[in-house]
Amino acid sequence: MPEVPAQYLLSAQAPAARTLIDILRETAERYPDATGVDDGVVQLTYSEMLADIEEGVQWLASRGIGRGDRVGIRMPS
Repeated sequence: MPEVPAQYLLSAQAPAARTLIDILRETAERYPDATGVDDGVVQLTYSEMLADIEEGVQWLASRGIGRGDRVGIRMPS
């Protein structure tokens, strides 16, 4: 059996599992006024982006959509 490379044996040192929203919330807390999204026309800070996401969550919740439900997103490429 081949030897396992050392870098694959470091999982005990890995940070705890996080979701993308966990990372965004932590970043918004640390750098609220830093630019988080810039599409060349609109710039949003991390705190503005998080506020937009929370507004979207409320909009979905008011329509009966919650955690674990699947939704489709259509957007131009």
